[in-house]
Amino acid sequence: MASDRVEKIIDIVQLFFLIKMAAVFIGVALFLLKIGSPSILSFLFEDAAFYTFGSLPIPVIPLLMAVGYGFVNWEYSRKNIIGVPIAVVLFVINIFNYPIGTVVSGVLLIILIFTAKPFFGIKKQVMHTMPVRAIGAVVMILGMVSIMWSVGIIDEFQRQVSGMAPFSGYSVNSLSLQDLGNMSDENGDVQVIIELTRPVGTSALEQQDVFSVAVQNIGGQIISRTTYASNTMLVNIPADAVANILLNKNIRAVYENTFFPLQLSEPSESLVIMLDDSYQLVNVEPLWGQGMTGKNVVVAVVDTGINHDMEWLMRNGSSVVIDSYELYGEYVHEHGTMCASCICSQNLTYRGTAPGCSLLNVEVFHWENGELGANLNDIVTGWDWVVQWAQEHPEYRVICSNSFGGDPWMSGADLLRNTANNMVTNNNIPMVIAAGNEGPGSSTISSPGDGKDVLSVGAVDDSLNIAYFSSRGPAIDGGKKPDVVAPGVDVHLFDPDGSLQTVSGTSFSTPTTAGVMACVVQQNKDYKASQVINAFKAGSDDLGAAGYDYDYGNGIVDGEKTLNALHNQVPEGVYTILFGVLPFVGFGIIMSPELFKKKKEGDDE
Repeated sequence: MASDRVEKIIDIVQLFFLIKMAAVFIGVALFLLKIGSPSILSFLFEDAAFYTFGSLPIPVIPLLMAVGYGFVNWEYSRKNIIGVPIAVVLFVINIFNYPIGTVVSGVLLIILIFTAKPFFGIKKQVMHTMPVRAIGAVVMILGMVSIMWSVGIIDEFQRQVSGMAPFSGYSVNSLSLQDLGNMSDENGDVQVIIELTRPVGTSALEQQDVFSVAVQNIGGQIISRTTYASNTMLVNIPADAVANILLNKNIRAVYENTFFPLQLSEPSESLVIMLDDSYQLVNVEPLWGQGMTGKNVVVAVVDTGINHDMEWLMRNGSSVVIDSYELYGEYVHEHGTMCASCICSQNLTYRGTAPGCSLLNVEVFHWENGELGANLNDIVTGWDWVVQWAQEHPEYRVICSNSFGGDPWMSGADLLRNTANNMVTNNNIPMVIAAGNEGPGSSTISSPGDGKDVLSVGAVDDSLNIAYFSSRGPAIDGGKKPDVVAPGVDVHLFDPDGSLQTVSGTSFSTPTTAGVMACVVQQNKDYKASQVINAFKAGSDDLGAAGYDYDYGNGIVDGEKTLNALHNQVPEGVYTILFGVLPFVGFGIIMSPELFKKKKEGDDE
């Protein structure tokens, strides 16, 4: 009787693996056909984040897992002990699929442990192989957990289990119910940006499809969505339905679509000459001497737009601007073209720091009620386009230059910080961002320049004195900002007509730094964005008080020292390869006793 019960339990386990194998193959088919699988059934289809891991055009990890489910089912049907450690690995992976996967896999894992011995009839002669197989299972688990960590599944699991996923003031800038009640327009609607809980990519798109139904059911309207840089939706919802929609467990935070002004040129304390020598101050010429001018690197300039045809942004008869995302026209103000000339000016006297790179014109700023600025959603949407462009053009290394910032306490500042950080950590795009022109007071760093993962840039003059207007640290969370400084006082650059202008601001020290970065990464594309940013901190020349300080940060950008600092690191791509190899190594260890046994039997014959 006991053996019959064990057989029935094992039948259930086998049925589980059979259903999972079939479901994952269906999920792969849905993915390849671009049909989103329902979030409610993600436990069957595997977490959507797995489908976009790596750059291969097919979902390799789900396919491998489907094969694994089939392999376990086959080995169980043969009562082969090899199926046990593989089953343990697959159950551990499914535990992270909260909540259904956590419960079902946990229960089946316990059942597996208590039924393995009577079902497989483990004898003394095979017991000595169990430690080897256990080691193989651990190696496989480490590899798969590392992959899940890298694609954000573990972070998502932690949020779900901790109860932070529902709307609960998770963001310090999230609007309260009272705030939202005061925002309704003449039609009784509220327009807000809703940040959802799941990681960016396919997983975000899947969640938004489900959440869209909830919005439509209350008479709301979806205006726009972002899934590459952030998981957000700009929506109109009836004011009387706000309280109801905020109970939706998919919501992390809600923000006003804030309009904040662009910080323009600052007045100068004294006349100095810049740009004709700023590339010397940041020591980028040694990189040019090695042929590192930014070739095959693209810098996205998120700003007021660029005049594509300005003479000093033409190279070999063609514009250095190779693509554009324009919300309000080619350019609405000279600010964007000025920033572009800091990066890529072809003028031999007033040279940009990366004369060989190309540019993306990401125009998100516009005039509103006589003021030049940007809506929060427009910036996030612009960043989203940059990520999408980078994914569609893997032949280029993409950097993002951002010469703007806002009040770090405003509604949406958290969203800017989170999205900018996400661009670096999840999308591998270095974010170079202005520290701001709110100095000289302390804790005046603007958002998103106060993001912990971005490179925040202050300004100095050509005597390497801190600009009086340059924002000082620390960040509002106590973090060390700014990170570095670069020339930003009385910078000589070009307006959209190609005329020489003299301006000041961290708006211009930022693209100067982005240009140096383009040169540094030209021949070092295997290094992750976070490593590049860390190299800029480590490779800067100390200024001001010894060591880090809240005026100069780590010091002034130095191209040559930054390159050396980068080479002192191991490319993170090596770790990605290791994550992918570990499961195969573990499988090989699990199979090794069987393989050696067959080899020995062959030798004996």
